[in-house]
Amino acid sequence: MARLDVRLLGEPSIQWDGHPWEIARRQARALLFRLAADTSPVPRSQLTFLFWPDAPDTTSRRNLTQRLSLLRRDLPDPSLLQTTATHVHLDREQVCVDVVRFRQLLSETGARQVASLVEAVDLYSDSFLVGFSLPNAPEFDQWVHAQRSDLQGLLLDALADLVNHHAETGNIPAAVAAARHALSIDPLDEAMHRRLIRLYTAAGDRAAALQQFETCAAILERELGVNPLPETVDAYQAALAGAVDAPDSPAQRLAWKTQPSLHVPFTGRDNALAELGRAYRRAQSGQGGVVLITGEAGMGKTRLVQEFAGRLPDNGLVLVGSSQRESLAAPYGSPVEALRSGLEQAAHTLADGGRRARLADLLPGGVAPIWLSEASRLLPELRALAPNLPQPIEIRDPDAARTRLFEALHRLLAALPALRQTTLLFLDDLHWADEATVGWLSYLSGKLRRSRLLMVAALRPGDVAGLDDLRATLSRRQALHEMALAGWDRATVQQVLERLPRLTGEDAAGMAVRLHNTTGGNPFFVLSILQE
Repeated sequence: MARLDVRLLGEPSIQWDGHPWEIARRQARALLFRLAADTSPVPRSQLTFLFWPDAPDTTSRRNLTQRLSLLRRDLPDPSLLQTTATHVHLDREQVCVDVVRFRQLLSETGARQVASLVEAVDLYSDSFLVGFSLPNAPEFDQWVHAQRSDLQGLLLDALADLVNHHAETGNIPAAVAAARHALSIDPLDEAMHRRLIRLYTAAGDRAAALQQFETCAAILERELGVNPLPETVDAYQAALAGAVDAPDSPAQRLAWKTQPSLHVPFTGRDNALAELGRAYRRAQSGQGGVVLITGEAGMGKTRLVQEFAGRLPDNGLVLVGSSQRESLAAPYGSPVEALRSGLEQAAHTLADGGRRARLADLLPGGVAPIWLSEASRLLPELRALAPNLPQPIEIRDPDAARTRLFEALHRLLAALPALRQTTLLFLDDLHWADEATVGWLSYLSGKLRRSRLLMVAALRPGDVAGLDDLRATLSRRQALHEMALAGWDRATVQQVLERLPRLTGEDAAGMAVRLHNTTGGNPFFVLSILQE
């Protein structure tokens, strides 16, 4: 069967049965590209707004019908274009699109995950629709910018995952290559500069590590007028001293996984902040619980919790862990990252006071050696702090062994806060959580009713293995509160615009309408377009 290949990454191109296919009309090509980028049928109303936003409805609908008819004639097979009274789509049996394949590869799980990430990175030849624009169609251009930002963000996520995977498996050259690729796309990503400095140091390439720091410092000074963060200077000092540590692990990275964007004040989530505040106050009074925050990518779930955590009193303990895509994640990945962050916070506090970290200081609540020994299976640094710990007990029954490990992690979590201190445990990207993590959370939920622990988890909507059972367990125990984050409304988009210089209220109002219609109020898309 002949196939239509549409390439949208880089300079767009169209092929039919392996040969170039020309569509002369620029607007027809734009219409094809819009349909090709989406696997779902596209509402006619979206298309009319994209191409004729200022025309009356009857005129824009008539224009769309005419352009679809012309596009059908321009295609090598008229059946490639499918229409209904309300929607338009391409026949996916006969149409292949690189952007669709790119997204499919990034959604792969299981044994082929890493290979799929590599293939996706190779497929991304350049930015979305390079060199293509449509005169007098600002809404189409804004859609292109939003897609470009989204796809670039996905590419950077994939490269970060590959850096993590290669570093953790000891393939330092591959980790370095992935980190350099990421920095070629986003040279302002200081965290990735820091990763690369540490990777060079781990490989024993001191000169490259020092040069990378100089490059990072120069870029930050030139583009932002700022100096490197203390963590980056620490990485430089380690390289200068020739300290060759193990490659950077996810736990050593900043745990808040927010995308860089315009520096705008936190906006439009007052009700969500209030709900989190009520849940936290219940935990302060000894009624712990769980808050699940659902929302599509870009809705600001992580930013919401980060903002909330920043407003907590100084006597609160905040632990943060993030799940990763399945094959890149170790079992219990996000809980271990969170627990490790708690130990590191305590160690930094002691170091600031000139005291050497002792296990008793790091765990004010105290944990019996038998449970510390069990927890050291996942947190081996506990043995460095307490060399005389007994070896973990080997239990043949896998269910009993798992329950014992669950309890050890719970006791460690309970011992981190000081007396009467409230803990906020934030687990990001719970939709990627492994089975072991979900099992531990279910176990932990039985300990919440009389605790000062508030667990907040962020996840994308949809069917996630094991989470339905976890929801049911939490609901039975009356420990669950769910929040769904939707896109910003038009008024909030206008508020963001009005904070930007050189925009009058009238300009902001008009642009807010267009931005909201184009992005659906997705904060990431809105800020990405404004940043463009």
